[in-house]
Amino acid sequence: PTATPKPGNLTPTSSVPKPTTTPNPTNPTPAVVTGAGTSYGSNFVSVSGMPARLKRGQRVRVTVTYRNNSTVAWQPREITLGSRNPINNFRWGLNRVALSKEVLPGKQATFTFIVKAPSTAGTYNFQWRTKKAHAEWFGEFTKNRKIKVVK
Repeated sequence: PTATPKPGNLTPTSSVPKPTTTPNPTNPTPAVVTGAGTSYGSNFVSVSGMPARLKRGQRVRVTVTYRNNSTVAWQPREITLGSRNPINNFRWGLNRVALSKEVLPGKQATFTFIVKAPSTAGTYNFQWRTKKAHAEWFGEFTKNRKIKVVK
């Protein structure tokens, strides 16, 4: 007889647990579940410092804040903020922002970084999401902002 595997448990024919997702009632985006029931979730709180209009190549300091609604603390080098819309883009000069310190469940994480406006005038999306290193994206997206880049 074959046992029904539970999320995060190894089956006789597998060697690595597969991440699964579970809904979170306070977060419409599923949390990533890894290992023995550890889940990663985040709630978007705010973006500050990003104007609606920038000059080509202009640099600005931006702060993105998330609440850790995971079952574990977030660790530096393990959790990052990643660019979205489109996914993994370098439009703003970088595509990942490292977490600077441990963030306990229920506490807020602040990612502060410098972005550089594209060199071509136009309207560009500015959107981010939390990501676990070498795993899936998790939690809510930041609200997408349309940023106008001018000459």
